[in-house]
Amino acid sequence: MRIGMMVMVGLLAGCTPGPDREADLARMLEICVQQRLPASQQAPLSAQQQEALIKEHAELVARFADEDERAWLETQHRDNELEQQCLEAALDQLER
Repeated sequence: MRIGMMVMVGLLAGCTPGPDREADLARMLEICVQQRLPASQQAPLSAQQQEALIKEHAELVARFADEDERAWLETQHRDNELEQQCLEAALDQLER
């Protein structure tokens, strides 16, 4: 109940909860890994769905363009090799 009241007060005051960068990172990696899997292991998607995923991935990467967000992203590490490659690719994309 108190949390709900704090959120409501924050919204009324013009404060919205900030983006959840952990969730953004997880979703960004999920999309990237899905796209890097061999075609036989990928979920069947229509061209429109694939395009929507590419757009969502680009939007998620763009959320880390801020200097502070990118600095946080640089501190992240994944044990999964494919996820780590995706993380490094996102950092490379942000540097361009």
